[in-house]
Amino acid sequence: MNKLLWNLKTRYYKLFRSFYPFQRILNKENSNLVTLINQVELKGKSVLDLGVGTGNVLEYLNGAKSIIGLDFTYSMLLEARESYPNLPFIQADALSIPVKTKSMDMITAVGLIEYIKDIIPFFEETCRILKNGGCLVLTFSPANFWTRMRLLLGHPIYVRTSDQLKGVIQQYNFQIIDYQQSMMQHQVLLQKSVE
Repeated sequence: MNKLLWNLKTRYYKLFRSFYPFQRILNKENSNLVTLINQVELKGKSVLDLGVGTGNVLEYLNGAKSIIGLDFTYSMLLEARESYPNLPFIQADALSIPVKTKSMDMITAVGLIEYIKDIIPFFEETCRILKNGGCLVLTFSPANFWTRMRLLLGHPIYVRTSDQLKGVIQQYNFQIIDYQQSMMQHQVLLQKSVE
């Protein structure tokens, strides 16, 4: 992923998402995320939002004891800090997360793995960090018109089919709890098996 491009994009990120049809798509994605997140009891739990960006997902994590936002783009973190000044944020890569092993009850990774070429290190890290029985809310982009349009923004998008992702999910002992879909994203709630 190109940090310079993301730093430039930050300035226009929220504005771009406020226009039709992108706002309508985002509203559906957010509704799906709320459906998934509400299936997890967050009270007293620790949550890590990987690829926090400007903080869109943070508003749906009410009740969690602790929330940490992580992004590799400093300008995105500045935007998130502006909206959530009391939360800790970490600038780091989602493939090398500076968080203790088995320290998180839940991880969200919304709009992230489509920018990661090899998702095996991502799953290794999330498995390392999640407590047994912990949950992962994950999104991925299907091969469609909207995903191809995102290529115009200058980022490579790594498209995965549901079957490809299911294989990796099983390999890392996650169970699929629920699955939602919008035009630009598939959203899934996974639970790490108790070892």
